[in-house]
Amino acid sequence: MAERKKTRAEYLEWVLEVQSPDNGISGTAEFLLTLREKESGRAIEVIEARSDFDGFVAALGEIKSRLAEVETEARSRFDQVFSNHAATPVGPEELWRQLAASPSDQAMFESFNALSATSRAAVAEHVFSRVSMFSGKGPIFAEHYNAVSQILE
Repeated sequence: MAERKKTRAEYLEWVLEVQSPDNGISGTAEFLLTLREKESGRAIEVIEARSDFDGFVAALGEIKSRLAEVETEARSRFDQVFSNHAATPVGPEELWRQLAASPSDQAMFESFNALSATSRAAVAEHVFSRVSMFSGKGPIFAEHYNAVSQILE
């Protein structure tokens, strides 16, 4: 029987840390928020140490705002991907047209990497055989395409 893959929530945890130079004797402390890997204990500082609550809440608000932007972007991409699949199959030419119209190189990379392996291979074949390597997104694709993993890096 295959082992079930753990979800992020099963191996990551949010940790609110309190740091006090004198164990709270002076009444001073700093709060920081980390995202910690449960098994190894490795942590990423998400909100740097803050000694004022309002500053901590403002930093938390920035994170919430960015997550809302990511949610909106994800909804748009999900709608785009699944509406294309629900209608008619999209060929590599049309997929490339959509990718080349991405607002940024990073958005193009993420959209391309989200495609199925078959679609990625078809798009790569289209780009390398029919797209100009002297203008537009073609040279960017060629520079960042990893032929082994079939993703843009």
